[in-house]
Amino acid sequence: MGGSAVPTMPPTNSIVDGNLLGALSSVSVSNPIPSAASSTADPFDLLAGFTAPAAAPVASVTPAAERVVALNSSGIEAHIMVLGGGWSGDTVQLQVEITNNTPVQVQDFAFQAAVTKAFTIELQTPSSTTLEPMGGSVITQVIKITRTSRAQQLRMRTRALYTSKGQQHKIQGEVNRFPGLD
Repeated sequence: MGGSAVPTMPPTNSIVDGNLLGALSSVSVSNPIPSAASSTADPFDLLAGFTAPAAAPVASVTPAAERVVALNSSGIEAHIMVLGGGWSGDTVQLQVEITNNTPVQVQDFAFQAAVTKAFTIELQTPSSTTLEPMGGSVITQVIKITRTSRAQQLRMRTRALYTSKGQQHKIQGEVNRFPGLD
């Protein structure tokens, strides 16, 4: 998001290919380009035909329309969506968006995820580690999943660690359905 600072903390990249069940170890959306003014345009429209050039796509990965809940506890919500068109070969990128719906600021926020042995996971550096109260900010984080076997559907366990009012908290969740990867 324009102008937001990237934290200087070390990346929270991790590769987890342990047994997910034993322990916590798409639809492509594009922006249509506006069509040129037709010959039946309003003759009194002095700006007819003057259009701004189409904006170049920000990235080749665009969020899918449907999000699924990855965490929802004590006012902290995390939603995951598939980026781009889903699987590209054996890899896919997801994005998690985390919000704080409590009246208190959250600090030291760390999102963690684990997948079954048929996949590997890499979490990119989050956009922030602080969540402002009442939805005043959003943390985004890209997740790269690589399929090592096509024998299983993608399943994910999620966990978040954070500090609020000086106390540490841990919440957990599970995602068994990823719209766009069906």
